[in-house]
Amino acid sequence: MNHQISTLLAAVLSFGVVVHCEAAPPTDVTAFFREGQTFLTWTEDGSAKGESYRVYRHAEPITAGNLAKAKLLAEVPEGSSKFQEMWQRGKDALLDPGRRDSPAVRGRLIPRLVIEPVAGGGKCKMLDEGTGLFVWTAKEAKPVKSYYAVTTVAGGAEDKTVAAANSAGPVEEVKQPIGAVKYYVEMGKDKRTGKESVAREWYIMWMDYEL
Repeated sequence: MNHQISTLLAAVLSFGVVVHCEAAPPTDVTAFFREGQTFLTWTEDGSAKGESYRVYRHAEPITAGNLAKAKLLAEVPEGSSKFQEMWQRGKDALLDPGRRDSPAVRGRLIPRLVIEPVAGGGKCKMLDEGTGLFVWTAKEAKPVKSYYAVTTVAGGAEDKTVAAANSAGPVEEVKQPIGAVKYYVEMGKDKRTGKESVAREWYIMWMDYEL
């Protein structure tokens, strides 16, 4: 009987090891500053599910050796480029086919977030599926140079690997009035002239994460 229990326990433990496999570090970490905010993106580990990503900031290039001295800004869940507001407001999924009842509505409903403003009319370029996103608002009154690193947390364990693929910087930052990203220009007809003109412009704004 004890042998059977031991065998069963070993099987359960072995299964648990498979379920809680470690995710790989993110790749393609990039960072740029615009209007008081730094926009960080990375490519998530597509082989993992339910993982999260820790974003670090430091005044020096971040390495595995000094990661403990860097400031942990946030732990970001998988799928952070998903435009949550577009998927659910109240209990209505805005992206359901039944809600796409006009060209104007279809144009402004986007499943993923945008960090670069649209240049002209129409839609802008969304972030790719599987891209992670975090936006940091600068607090420093004078310009500073900051470095960033993004690590992966899976099964409760953090992979503290830091290499060129999951770090970025320096990024020059300074406190400024934060801006907004224009992601869609809705066109319409001027009632007086009958000519096509801009009817509405749609924007995304990130507030200070710490607030």
